[in-house]
Amino acid sequence: MFTLHTCKRWCLLTLLTFFMSVQVSLGKELEDITNLITYTVATEDASDGTESNPFSIAEALALAESSTEYFAYGYIVSVGSDFEAPFTNGYYISIADSKEETSFDNCLNLKLESGVNRDTWNLKDHPENLGKQIKFNGFRDTYSSHASFEGNSVITELSVTPAMPIVELALSANSASESDQTVITLTANVSEVVSESQTVDVNISGTGITSGDYTLSATQLTFAAGESTASAILTIVDDSDVEGSESMSISISNPSAGIQLGSTVSAVLSIADNDNAGNDGTETSPFTINEALALAETSTEYYAYGYIVSVGTDFEAPFTNGYYISIADFKDETSFDNCLNLKLEAGVNRDTWNLKDHPENLGKQIKFNGFRDTYSSHASFEGNSIIVNLSGDPALASVNLALSATTASEADQTVITLTATSSE
Repeated sequence: MFTLHTCKRWCLLTLLTFFMSVQVSLGKELEDITNLITYTVATEDASDGTESNPFSIAEALALAESSTEYFAYGYIVSVGSDFEAPFTNGYYISIADSKEETSFDNCLNLKLESGVNRDTWNLKDHPENLGKQIKFNGFRDTYSSHASFEGNSVITELSVTPAMPIVELALSANSASESDQTVITLTANVSEVVSESQTVDVNISGTGITSGDYTLSATQLTFAAGESTASAILTIVDDSDVEGSESMSISISNPSAGIQLGSTVSAVLSIADNDNAGNDGTETSPFTINEALALAETSTEYYAYGYIVSVGTDFEAPFTNGYYISIADFKDETSFDNCLNLKLEAGVNRDTWNLKDHPENLGKQIKFNGFRDTYSSHASFEGNSIIVNLSGDPALASVNLALSATTASEADQTVITLTATSSE
């Protein structure tokens, strides 16, 4: 293209050639004229960093650090090495000579001083500025470990291309539960109606989140021509897994060519679990006997609770062993495999709870402590120090035997009275 600038340069070069062809007899006058024209041609294309002749970004990067104010111009392409929204830093933008630049090495950081320029031009709040061509001032320095212009006070937009519409994400709710099988509407909103069909992808992630935790009606949202919203339905699944409360991250990405991501492109959904994780073996949340039986042998103290049903395989009185009792989850349990032996340590607990001396304890529900071990060749709790009676039922009456005499002889044909006495 032949421009005024090209014409000006061509004319100067032609004039120089003409004078150089003149006889040397012109002497000193010709030399002075030639030097003037040569200087003019050499400096015609060089930028000097003034407001009317700003540096390119390549020229600004080549400058030494200085307190001298210059002007430069280029395209807003990133925030540091982040070339796509969302942007998380609102304190600077990165400028390049090409709108399509993807190498941070070719970019100049423009520190946005606090005030209207930062409020207007930062990409964190205004991702629509991406791709705009601007002219700006500042002094050459280093910011965020990269070549920069700082002390900025002037930013002038040179772009005439309208910014692309912005798309952002919204959820109908930010909390959900498995028990309710909550239905959440995911809505993507574009800042203006689109002139042709556009799309954006939906992404689901989160620690412990699997495809079995939810159903999603669409993984890509489509904006039809003339529309500005698109939606998908997310439904929480009531599974049987013990997961506790979970956080699901929902985001949109990969916008099609006619739209760009805004600042709100992700959200977190809190999901309440309704599956019981079981007891933890503390005094306030003791293990069932089944849970206690499942424990590995350990020196850790736990609590458990259940019914006194036997002494080993002896489920009926009289009981001959006073050193342990056997506990089950059910009062009518008759299988020793479902029982846990509780070793009664010497002292008040053995004296009070053994079935040999106190068969009335049979059937009582108790809570007790101990560590998981093996006693009498069977799973047990040992080291017991606490036994709490949980039963509300009255104790069974006990029966004791008494003899009228403990000696007798054949010659006397002694008569002995056997008396059984109930405790009530």
